[in-house]
Amino acid sequence: MNLYEVLEVSEKASKEIIDKAYRTLAKKYHPDLQTPENKTQAENKMKMINEAYSVLSDDNQRSKYDEKLRIQRDELKRQEIQRQINEQQKMYNRQNNDQNNRQSNITYEVFKNEPKQSMNYKEKIKNYVRYAKQPNNVEYNESNRFMDMIRPTLRKIKEWVFTILIMLVIIFIIWKIPFTHNMLVEVYEENPIIKGLVDAIISLF
Repeated sequence: MNLYEVLEVSEKASKEIIDKAYRTLAKKYHPDLQTPENKTQAENKMKMINEAYSVLSDDNQRSKYDEKLRIQRDELKRQEIQRQINEQQKMYNRQNNDQNNRQSNITYEVFKNEPKQSMNYKEKIKNYVRYAKQPNNVEYNESNRFMDMIRPTLRKIKEWVFTILIMLVIIFIIWKIPFTHNMLVEVYEENPIIKGLVDAIISLF
């Protein structure tokens, strides 16, 4: 319970309202006005009321208390946000672990009878990994299997095309340099074999 709650006033209460609340509570809980059995409880209550009034009736002390109250509430909000984040992280980890366990069980059922040393086993592993990564676990069909078969060939073709392009760029640069250009022209004109080979390649284009 904060000091405003002790005096039973709003945190935006004016000094006049705080003074009035204090007088009302002091009269209500004054030990001399209590029965013997309630006197000790009233004394403790009056001690709290006096402490609250001493702080809230002083503008400087009240301002410091309000700042302290704000910091405490900000910390409580931060802790609550962190608690929610931790709960969400735990839920995500549980879901992720459940998914991994399901995939592991499927993997075992698919490959339990396949020798691990066989090429078929390794291909199944690759295909299963691709299958597991597909959105909504789309069924692995014949089209996917065909693409898996030609994918290595396509990769090699890309590598060859890339290599040829690099060589053509290098030849073009060398051809544009005057010194190397003249040297290549001399070799072309003086060597019949090279001349015939170059002419044959040019004729293809």
